[in-house]
Amino acid sequence: MSLQLLSWNCNGLNLPRKRRQVFHILKREQLDLICLQETHVTRTHRKLLVNKRLGQEFISSDKVKKRGVVIYAKEKLAPKMIFKDEQGRYLAIEIQVQGEKILIVGIYAPNDGKAEFFKKLHETLMDYLDYRVVMMGDMNGVVSTNMDKAQRQVISKEGRLPKTFFEMTETMDLIDIWRTRNPLEREGTFFSEAKMTWTRIDQIWVTSSMAPRIKKVEICSKTCSDHNAVKMEMKLTSTGSFRWRMNDTLFRDEEIYKKAQKTLKDYFEINLRTEVEKE
Repeated sequence: MSLQLLSWNCNGLNLPRKRRQVFHILKREQLDLICLQETHVTRTHRKLLVNKRLGQEFISSDKVKKRGVVIYAKEKLAPKMIFKDEQGRYLAIEIQVQGEKILIVGIYAPNDGKAEFFKKLHETLMDYLDYRVVMMGDMNGVVSTNMDKAQRQVISKEGRLPKTFFEMTETMDLIDIWRTRNPLEREGTFFSEAKMTWTRIDQIWVTSSMAPRIKKVEICSKTCSDHNAVKMEMKLTSTGSFRWRMNDTLFRDEEIYKKAQKTLKDYFEINLRTEVEKE
């Protein structure tokens, strides 16, 4: 049993043909949760994003054809909106997986003003420190200018995510799960035609304690967008039969041992009486 999640900057969903292409690709993947960025769909036309085959939709959009984030989640996850902005930059929903609440945060970060953007998002997330978190989207910056840019590019700090981003991930105890699983790999998610270079700006970050449950994370092949999608598979615990076994190390504790002896003694004294007391 597993949960299939995907993050993708789709680069516009206003054109019917493009929308059909994207929805067809997503439906074929049989996903449980999808986060799309840069939809370009305005608040007035938000109905264009409704697709019940993909799941219940949660939308953050602007009043103009720019930006835009949408998350689709299957009903079995009991999804509900937690917060969003009004510029189509981010939104967060809660899902429930086998009784555990997980916060899903979808992000389409700006090119300019990233430091302030992530600072404000960090402040918002401080109210959700008790959640396990999956943060996914187009961060519009790289973690490492050495590993996440094409080698032929001049190595510089340009394009690196700001300090406020890393302060946020540290506070929330988040790890870049693709890089964690691929420490020496060089693979991009966005190809710039203007610069003729690739960068890995599309990422999925998860609470570090969730790492053992991540079965697979991969950068998908490029299709109908200038960004590659990132897909993650999360293992679920088996719901099969469970056989209880007592922790016998407890009896090495003298205090627990004495309490157990007294409890057993009281039990037999009460239950082995042959007479019944009349009130």
